[in-house]
Amino acid sequence: MRRLFITASVGLVILSGCTTVQTATPTPKIAAVERAFNAAKSSEPELINFLERMPKGADLHNHLEGTIFSEYVLRAAENQGLNYDLDTNQFTEADVSERIISTTALKYSMPAFRAFREAYSVRRWRDSGGSGRDAFFAPFDRYPFVRYAPEVMLRDLIKRSVYQNIQHQETASPVVPPQVTARFMAALADVDVADLDAAFAAVEPLTRDPQIAAQITARIDGWEAYAGEQTKALKGASDLSIVYGAYVVRIGPLKSVFANAAANFTAIQADPRVVSFGFVAPEDHPDSNDNFDKHMQMIDYLWQRLGKPKVNLHAGELTPDDVAPESLRDRIRKSIDIGHSNRIGHGVSIAWEADSQGLLEQMARDGILVEICLSSNEIILDVVGNEHPFTLYRKAGVPVSLNTDDEGIGRNSLTYEFTRAILTYNLSYSDIIELARNSLEYSFLAGESLFVERDYQQVRPGFEGSQNVGWIPTAEQSALIASNPKLSVQLRFERSLAAFAASFETDLP
Repeated sequence: MRRLFITASVGLVILSGCTTVQTATPTPKIAAVERAFNAAKSSEPELINFLERMPKGADLHNHLEGTIFSEYVLRAAENQGLNYDLDTNQFTEADVSERIISTTALKYSMPAFRAFREAYSVRRWRDSGGSGRDAFFAPFDRYPFVRYAPEVMLRDLIKRSVYQNIQHQETASPVVPPQVTARFMAALADVDVADLDAAFAAVEPLTRDPQIAAQITARIDGWEAYAGEQTKALKGASDLSIVYGAYVVRIGPLKSVFANAAANFTAIQADPRVVSFGFVAPEDHPDSNDNFDKHMQMIDYLWQRLGKPKVNLHAGELTPDDVAPESLRDRIRKSIDIGHSNRIGHGVSIAWEADSQGLLEQMARDGILVEICLSSNEIILDVVGNEHPFTLYRKAGVPVSLNTDDEGIGRNSLTYEFTRAILTYNLSYSDIIELARNSLEYSFLAGESLFVERDYQQVRPGFEGSQNVGWIPTAEQSALIASNPKLSVQLRFERSLAAFAASFETDLP
């Protein structure tokens, strides 16, 4: 992966610039943490050291099945007694032969080990001269050959989040059991899903089936029981907030897409931990591109009839290299206006949208957050630096957050995404705190916000002073916090942020 650095001399210019533009003397606490931040920008390792300790809010665009690092895949394969096929780069139950080696041999043959790591991530994809897009998506086809269960992925995600001082995770996850999806597919066996009324009539009884709801809840309960037991000794693990996004692969026959969509909308009704619906898979795939309007109509139809839940669509993960110009003109707008998307994943093609300025104004007005994934946008789309609309969104007042996407495959982390954004776009300390606050303000956590009308300068009445070190909630406030997940997580972030800033006060002269 191409890393983006600034030199020490650039960092000093940044520090000098920040000093000269100050128009008012900040409080000592803010001056101390900002001074430490500006000094840390002089080198990437110093900045990482600063950011690793800083509370970062939430990772809103995270795919559970993309969080697996190759090291853990190898460990799982070894525990399962699998061997490794050098020709297919897949683990197998076949016996050792000339081209199939044991996991022990794989570990101790450095050429084979390097090839394995590169087959299960984007590691050194540029050096290979291959396609970043191919390197990114290929591991998903290889994972099924290793029984790496969602509960194990969740355990690893919890650990990684706690280590990075993340307060909240929203992870797209396979919340619907396969046997449930099979029932939805069977119900549509003799139905033409072009007739949405007929298609919904066929699956509607399943959307109200308590047995299906129980199976979905039991699936998530099992994940959390295992992950909770595995991380119970980890300080801070019990404080991490996690919710799940239901998703559908938009590649394949329309009947399969509709069945999966109906099943995943049902999951949102079945369990409050499932907070949103979304599509995944490359937008430039012929099925995704050719059936886009039909997919949006399906979402609209099901959304109207199944509770109008939160929707979170990948949209605009495209460039002119990927699709014809007309396909760039409406993907984000239709995802919002027809697909009811409350947030947009990626949004890279915004400048190519018809009336892009009007769309930006609409997104700013309605609070449609864009989940920025800098690393995966470079790998998949080869969009980097000033080619990316990160600054366009911010100048237009559209809220954005930083996210990992598929951190195991991309070999990145939320800490690195902050590092990358800061060094690429010369962000200030107040900028990155805004990004972190955005990730919680526009999360799909239930409840009311700590802030009034998305204004971080206006704390809700009754919670004035809650961002200060030493604040203690009253019994009434504690009861409200306990019943309000969003408020609870936002306060935990603000309290952690205050403590983090206070830790730099000892550096004052």
